[in-house]
Amino acid sequence: MPEASDKPGESAAAGQNVPRSASNAEDRTGQRDNAERLRAIVDTAVDGIITIDSAGIVETMNPAAERLFGYSAGEVIGQNISMLMPSPYREEHNGYLKHYLSSGIRKIIGIGREVVGQRKDGSMFPMELSVSEMLLGERRMFTGIVRDISERRAAEEKLRRLAALLDDSSDAIKVLDLEGNIREWNPGAERMYGYSAAQALKMNVRELLPADRQSEILDAIARHRRGERLVPHETQRVTRDGRLVDVLCTMTILEARPGSDAAVVITDRNITERKRSEAALRDSEARGRAIVETAVDGIITISADGIIESVNSAAERTFGYEAKQMVGQNVKMLMPEPFASEHDGYLRRYGLTGIKKIIGVGREVVGKRQDGTTFPMELSISEVKVGERRMFTGIVRDISERKRIEHDLVTYARTVEFNNSVLKENQATVEAAAEAKSTFLAHMSHEIRTPMTAILGFAELLLREKESEQSPEWRRSTLASIIHNGEHLLALINDILDLSKIEAGKMTVEERPTEVAELVRDVAHMMQVRADAKKIALRIEAETALPDRVLSDPTRLRQILINIVGNAIKFTNRGGVRIVCRHLPDAAVLQFDVIDTGRGLTQEQAAKLFQPFTQADSSTTREYGGSGLGLAISRRLAGLLGGEVTLESAKLNHGSTFRVSINAKLAAGATIVPDPFNAERVRTSGQARPETPSSDAFETKPLAGLKVLLAEDGADNQRLLSHILRRSGANVSIASNGRAAVSAAEEAVAQSRSFDVILMDMQMPIMDGYEATGALRRAGYRGPIVALTAHAMAGEQERCLAVGCTSYLTKPISMDKLVKGVLDAMPRGGCPVMRLSR
Repeated sequence: MPEASDKPGESAAAGQNVPRSASNAEDRTGQRDNAERLRAIVDTAVDGIITIDSAGIVETMNPAAERLFGYSAGEVIGQNISMLMPSPYREEHNGYLKHYLSSGIRKIIGIGREVVGQRKDGSMFPMELSVSEMLLGERRMFTGIVRDISERRAAEEKLRRLAALLDDSSDAIKVLDLEGNIREWNPGAERMYGYSAAQALKMNVRELLPADRQSEILDAIARHRRGERLVPHETQRVTRDGRLVDVLCTMTILEARPGSDAAVVITDRNITERKRSEAALRDSEARGRAIVETAVDGIITISADGIIESVNSAAERTFGYEAKQMVGQNVKMLMPEPFASEHDGYLRRYGLTGIKKIIGVGREVVGKRQDGTTFPMELSISEVKVGERRMFTGIVRDISERKRIEHDLVTYARTVEFNNSVLKENQATVEAAAEAKSTFLAHMSHEIRTPMTAILGFAELLLREKESEQSPEWRRSTLASIIHNGEHLLALINDILDLSKIEAGKMTVEERPTEVAELVRDVAHMMQVRADAKKIALRIEAETALPDRVLSDPTRLRQILINIVGNAIKFTNRGGVRIVCRHLPDAAVLQFDVIDTGRGLTQEQAAKLFQPFTQADSSTTREYGGSGLGLAISRRLAGLLGGEVTLESAKLNHGSTFRVSINAKLAAGATIVPDPFNAERVRTSGQARPETPSSDAFETKPLAGLKVLLAEDGADNQRLLSHILRRSGANVSIASNGRAAVSAAEEAVAQSRSFDVILMDMQMPIMDGYEATGALRRAGYRGPIVALTAHAMAGEQERCLAVGCTSYLTKPISMDKLVKGVLDAMPRGGCPVMRLSR
């Protein structure tokens, strides 16, 4: 048997795993060494270890317990364990022991729980207590392992306070899995969407999305997986009562970590508090070998050379090795690099110098499992001397889950901070956008009402004044003014629609042979009327030789040049405007410099160019009018043509130079012309002459003999369009809605007098033009149906053609375009013979 311990009951406990039947000196020596090793482990353990008998009397108390409770072992041994407990636990303890011994019903023995301890100075502290029961011969004893968890409780309290802050947030925060199933839902989300947390956790995020945004969240996750950065964006959500809510949505992807799946955090001006708690279960530890083997934490003893001498079951589970695979090996096998290579050197330095870096204290380190994976762990190392031998005991705890929680919490806190900063930045943007919107509406109101005033005013004069009081010249001038203002109003609307198409990505460009010199001449001739009206010069010239044909979109190029040249003429009151063309063959680029001698620009005014609905300043709008869209549209169109529009120079009162550059690959068979304009100079004087519709259609009767069905619900439009068609020679029938149009067409086919063309308004009562056209096509009607509609937004033409229209015309429409549209729709060889199905 081992020598008597200085502490009552200790030698018996320490020797519980030593064979009692030893009969020779060698066995007794082994038993003594084993007892010394176990006693050293107990005495040097970081956790407090106390043993009591079945009456609750303390028999042993290790140094860690002395430090924990503030008593010396001599003050506690022989006393009832209840002296270390505060009321009411102190009074209840003996009763619990008696009840257990008589009934066998356990409340704490064999498991771990959190309790409250009381120090010598009367202060109380939270602790983890694991109690193990053991039999030493006929004696029943209990071993308690205690650990001060004050710091952890403080950390948990800090987590709870931060969780409360998140819970009180007014933002709606939800956490999803990668399939969009809602995993977390905060009160802010309850208030915003009207669903309780219990309801929401059974939902998928798609139930909060409008019908046209069903794939929004999953698409964003997919973009993140492709490496794209997710940025806050404005979108809409649907509440429980069906209302649409505008939200600023911020998404954060939390990548998967060991033991957890990836998640998506969505903040609609808030972030969901993610409740978490750190549940720590501690298996009971027994005195001696029982203490080591039943410990929740891994316990490993190594020699002074770093060789593993013993491990407990918890260490096997933590590192994934069996005990026999670790015992006899260097402990660095449980460490990743570079720690593994440094470990032996640290032990040698400590042996020589006695300088401690980790021994006697706890710290966080990284461990390595058998499968090569690493994990964070808490490590406490104690130094043990068994006889002359120096040994070290390490207690390790896997803290992967706690680290994950801490990481997630930091991520959520950063997300909240980021969202707040984004919201502050966006507030200024929203305010600026609201001011810009108000300015634009006021501007557009002025621009629309000005030509409308002239149109309505002159029309009223024509209606009210007697014809005898109207000279032919005055009448013609008045009609020309109405047409001029109407065209101005239509140009304004077209500018807005063009910008809308570009921004919606619906604007398309062609690539076909384009005659460069001819296109520039057309623009110059078209703009000459405006130059003549201001008595300024308009010239075109070539700085280099030009190709006669390039591959581009002539319509869009013409639109760009008209906008730029029109602006130059508008802001030039003396001198003139030059269009200078050049070809850069190495870069396959055409450039057009539009140079004027007008009012020029300040630096501040130049900075505002190319912004939609913006002119140099408010006085420019008042003096010259315009929508402020021309330069913005021109720059975007140039971009579609592979080029750009830039301001090359501008000086106040000394004119400006704008440059249009486009990609211009040579067309097949193109040649280079040295002087394509032959020193041509366009007229520099003369008065502007308002253009009026041609009267040729009324005289030549191009629609003579054609039967036309006009489906139009507006009485004024019926009167105007039917008058033009009849004056052009057509026989016109009128239908006031889509259903009447279908009936008229069917009746005409039945009587073998089918209409040659149907002009179909697309917005009509009872049955609109889309339904009427579809009904006729399904019935087998094969005659031309021309859509004639005031809808001119992006995609409208495609919609009309999709339902069966032959072609597409927009209102308002000139007489010449209407007649041409009817003729273009006529099939070669005349209208087909038809028989409709019923």
